[in-house]
Amino acid sequence: METLQNIKLSFKCPKQLNELQPSNGDWYCDGCRKVVRDFRGMSEAQILEVFAKNEYRICGLFEAGRVEVLPRQNTWLRWASAAMLFLGLTACHQQAENNHLVGDTILVPTTNQTAKNDTASAPVDSLKLPKQR
Repeated sequence: METLQNIKLSFKCPKQLNELQPSNGDWYCDGCRKVVRDFRGMSEAQILEVFAKNEYRICGLFEAGRVEVLPRQNTWLRWASAAMLFLGLTACHQQAENNHLVGDTILVPTTNQTAKNDTASAPVDSLKLPKQR
């Protein structure tokens, strides 16, 4: 059986059920002058048939247990991921442009600078060794 997907429910109607008038198994709203379909007790096939016949907005009554509300996904997380990917790819592109290719070899400019703090030649002032037993 096909399940209903991508249906947007809006609960903006200010009318209560006791304010609606019965009308041929459904309800009629005097406020918006629309028929409110009663989907309570209908199978999914019957609900799909109603949505297939009507291309406009449908007001309806649903059982709360049959409606599954999906959590809203954070769109900012998706945008942040896309931005990080974009920045990473553009940084790699800039680094690749700075290297000159000769055949299959990359020429990297050499520098004559040495590290100012050489840890191999710097003496160690305090070194704590574990006690031997």
